[in-house]
Amino acid sequence: LPIYAGQIAGGWSLNFVSSAASCCDPPPRLSITTDNGDVEISWPATGGAFVLEAKASLDAGSPWATVTTTPFLDNGVYTVTLPATAPARFFRLRR
Repeated sequence: LPIYAGQIAGGWSLNFVSSAASCCDPPPRLSITTDNGDVEISWPATGGAFVLEAKASLDAGSPWATVTTTPFLDNGVYTVTLPATAPARFFRLRR
């Protein structure tokens, strides 16, 4: 199984294992930053179409939901801006 690892702002790190076929390019890496009380989630536009999803918990019974805010494309990067008022959420990209 492919294993991915990355750094998140604030000293957090992310590691996950994908059961997806290893024939394909890995998904783009998400970048998460804050700006004026908002959270900006961005990813490169390369690699095809992806949908941003979120969930409140990593429990197996907690479903992923599509983030309804439309990403905007600028200079080859998609960005979604969300208010930082919500409780903690986890994000992923899905084809």
